[in-house]
Amino acid sequence: MPVIEQEDTKQQIIERLDAVPPEKLRSVLDYVQFLSVDRDWSLDPSPLTERELELVQEARDDPRPNVPHSEIRKMLGM
Repeated sequence: MPVIEQEDTKQQIIERLDAVPPEKLRSVLDYVQFLSVDRDWSLDPSPLTERELELVQEARDDPRPNVPHSEIRKMLGM
């Protein structure tokens, strides 16, 4: 696996975020926050907390149809 310098990575993130249209930045931030959750739901056998269930329901109620998951992944270079 190649070593990626931290500064290079930060610069790549900055460049990609600069390319995101302003009206889509909130969706990108929401997605990044979702990805940065400490627990991996697929591996965690414990049930979700009440607050986590509320957040899941919130996401289901507001699926952000204007910004598909694949587009956000592409914008972030994933």
